[in-house]
Amino acid sequence: MKLTQQELEAFYLEYESPLYNFALRWVWNRALAQDLVQDAFMRIWEKREDIDRSTLKSLLYKTVQNLAINEYRKMQIRKSVPLMDWFLVESPQMETSFLEQENLKELQAALDALPADIKKTLLLCEFSDMNYEQVASTLGIPAGTVASRRNRGIQLLQKLMNKERNENGKF
Repeated sequence: MKLTQQELEAFYLEYESPLYNFALRWVWNRALAQDLVQDAFMRIWEKREDIDRSTLKSLLYKTVQNLAINEYRKMQIRKSVPLMDWFLVESPQMETSFLEQENLKELQAALDALPADIKKTLLLCEFSDMNYEQVASTLGIPAGTVASRRNRGIQLLQKLMNKERNENGKF
């Protein structure tokens, strides 16, 4: 039985914002993040006859992640961002102060400096509203590896952020 338009619309209403925030942490461009989410939903709609409803959430995050990684590679972004501010939920309309923008730049730089496998895991854990088993399924790795990569990612972000702040004389 194929996925209905009403089911996908309901899923869109529930997951558009978390998917947007997830994509934003890859591409750091609001309009592009919105486009990636829209593209992911369009791809799901086109393949609706082959989709298992029980894996829809995981499939959407995987699709957005793959699209974002492709865009990330195209843009060749190499920047960092601070640990405290990457938990902020951002909407496309959100205005940010100068200090918030500086903090986001630091966080962006730190996230972009992480190894790709750790970054993927960390972003899925923090922005997907999925548990470790669902993240593991999305990435094709054991749940225990998800937990260790997430913890390693947080440790690395803290080190990168402290290093960035010490080098820039912020603290």
